[in-house]
Amino acid sequence: MNAANATWRVGAFHRLAKGARSVVGMFGQFAMQTAAAVAGKVAVIVGVSDHAAMAALVVQLVRVGERSLAAFGDIAHLQR
Repeated sequence: MNAANATWRVGAFHRLAKGARSVVGMFGQFAMQTAAAVAGKVAVIVGVSDHAAMAALVVQLVRVGERSLAAFGDIAHLQR
């Protein structure tokens, strides 16, 4: 998730879109639908060049992605 934030900060928007598209499938495989949906929105909004919307979605992606990964880690820990 930090990579998305760093990519946004340097203005590499096409790389951000490519990364977002790649994590959509990964999040989907792990049943993280909210994170997948937000990543999909990030990938789409890059083509529109709406920087305010991109900033909001990147923040949301980082927040939701980190929360999803933390929950996934908690579940893995409970299964031990």
